[in-house]
Amino acid sequence: MNKKRNTPVLTVILLLTAWCGTTALGGLSLTNIPCASTDTSNEGRAITQDGKYVGGLSGTANGFFYSVTNGYVTIPLAGSYAAIVTGIGYRTDTNQVPAVVQVVLDGNNAGYHGQFETSDGGLTWGAKRRDNGTPTYAWADYPPPTMNSLAATTDSDVYFNTFRPSAKTGIYTCRGSNLWTSVTAAKVQIVGKTVTGDTVDVVGVAANGRIVGLRKTSGISRNTLWDWMPQNTTQFQWNGLDGTTVGQAWSVSLDGNVIFGWSHTLSDAVNYYGYKTVLSGTNPNAAPPGSGITQVSLNALPEFSNTGGSTTRSVPHGCTVDGRYAVGYSYPGITTAVLWDTGAPNPANWTVTDLYALAAANGLADIFNRLVKAYSVGTNGAGDPVITGYGYDTSANTRAFLMTVPRWIAAIGFPSSKAVNYGTAATLSLVTNGTDSLTYQWYKNGEPLSGKTTSMLALSGVSCAGGAAGSYSVVVSNAPISGVVTSGVAVVTVVDPFISVQPASKAGILGSNVTFTVSAEGSPTVSYQWQRGGNPLSDGDSGFGSTIAGASTAALTISNLTQADAGNGDYTVVLTTSAGGCTTTSSAATLTVLDGMPVLNSVVQSGADYTLTVSGPGGQNYKVLYSTNVAASLSSWKPLTTNSFSGAIGVDTYTDTAPTNSRRFYILTSP
Repeated sequence: MNKKRNTPVLTVILLLTAWCGTTALGGLSLTNIPCASTDTSNEGRAITQDGKYVGGLSGTANGFFYSVTNGYVTIPLAGSYAAIVTGIGYRTDTNQVPAVVQVVLDGNNAGYHGQFETSDGGLTWGAKRRDNGTPTYAWADYPPPTMNSLAATTDSDVYFNTFRPSAKTGIYTCRGSNLWTSVTAAKVQIVGKTVTGDTVDVVGVAANGRIVGLRKTSGISRNTLWDWMPQNTTQFQWNGLDGTTVGQAWSVSLDGNVIFGWSHTLSDAVNYYGYKTVLSGTNPNAAPPGSGITQVSLNALPEFSNTGGSTTRSVPHGCTVDGRYAVGYSYPGITTAVLWDTGAPNPANWTVTDLYALAAANGLADIFNRLVKAYSVGTNGAGDPVITGYGYDTSANTRAFLMTVPRWIAAIGFPSSKAVNYGTAATLSLVTNGTDSLTYQWYKNGEPLSGKTTSMLALSGVSCAGGAAGSYSVVVSNAPISGVVTSGVAVVTVVDPFISVQPASKAGILGSNVTFTVSAEGSPTVSYQWQRGGNPLSDGDSGFGSTIAGASTAALTISNLTQADAGNGDYTVVLTTSAGGCTTTSSAATLTVLDGMPVLNSVVQSGADYTLTVSGPGGQNYKVLYSTNVAASLSSWKPLTTNSFSGAIGVDTYTDTAPTNSRRFYILTSP
């Protein structure tokens, strides 16, 4: 059944609505993070667990630090400091009296991997530390992951960060602590593991030193973690959605037991789907290595109904410290920044939110016309996820964003885009966790629909005109948050008319007739207009010596075929509904005109056998004759086989098995 999407004839849009001004948004916000200096582009790469500080990239080589509270960018990280900031977190330096909570950054420093620390929110910066000490490695060739490369907690003065050589032939973890007094921290331990014959990549780190990523063997990537211990010898691999270890981890919770990644599924061995898995066991010294860890649960991350078009369907780049929220991007026809809420006990109630659609429909798009990727997420004091990443502004510049999504909104799965055929049913529904005090009211063309006050709206008999046609919106209210209303965005395309049987390509003999047909339905009836090369046809003389009939019906017939009928473009038909004038164009059908004679293409000897290949117009009968004397009269030649060509242009083979004659000649004729 045809489901063309390039000619939408009904657009059903669920509008995000805020009825009480900016205060009605209940904390929903989208902000662009200023660029450093004269840069025109930037990207947010990491955020603290409480959403107060962001680190990232400004321009092409300036690391930035942004304070959400004070609303400023400080630039001690440019030039001889950081070329990029990819990790950020808190640690408590217990070696000072009194103990001092510090913000620690991870990134690149003058070609080396380094860290930076501040105790006053970025107003002043202490010593930086570069990984060019003992043991000696080529740190200029050891970049950190692109995001979330550092983990730390205020429960300890210890922090961990991870990196690998550019060739991906090893993994390394830095364990830092104590008071920084110079370019080298007082206590730093770096351990690593070199792989032989394989490559590895690391993209996430936990506060206990666990790092997650992939190990690639023979070109196949596998979900892999390494626990902190001397030389990182302990590794563990776990199953993805297809029951194998094929896949990649992307992010990990602070305790190292909740991991987000991607893998194939049992039904799709090509595309990569997002997943969340929970592990247990913290004994890195178990024998054999990794045996102290078990996989407790595994579930797919929700997708939009129109996700597809790329092998990377969902990528969960970062997650909160507790592993409830994850952020990254999905691909509903275009790369789109998303937030996943996996807090509901039942995975069927997990949700995915298109961040730009949510902000734009509430009038909060700021400078952005698209949010592309979300890299990192924290939670503020109210428990709401705070997200950073990048999007495009109206001048197509890459710009860093900071977005806060109230947790009750994050727990709503809004309807996503879909396409339905004429005459079928469509359902617009929301996913909720069942615990928030939500109420609903659906609207059509701005008018409330009586009695439509549940989380689902069922539409029947959809068509481009009449029936269920119209613009729909839903208002969702959360009673404990007075005056707050919101809804999602969905586009429903009704293919009306829709084509159930497309025109098929045809082959005909010169001077004969061919007929193209199409089967379609529409509201309430359908008219037809056949085209050749995009030009409308009409009944009567074609101008080429042939005759056309049925140009405005479901069957187009061309009589007395000429070569010109095939040489002036393919044949299509435009269908139009009698109500609403909605149109759909069929796929193209090709016409081939043959000169009418079957052809003996080849005779090939194989051992004692002779194999003949013949071709001709589909449906035409043919006969193969043979003789031992090429000069004999045609009436004396003997029949070998009689058959009929199939398909638009028939190609048949026939084997003359071990003929008794020393030689044979063959002729192909029409009966």
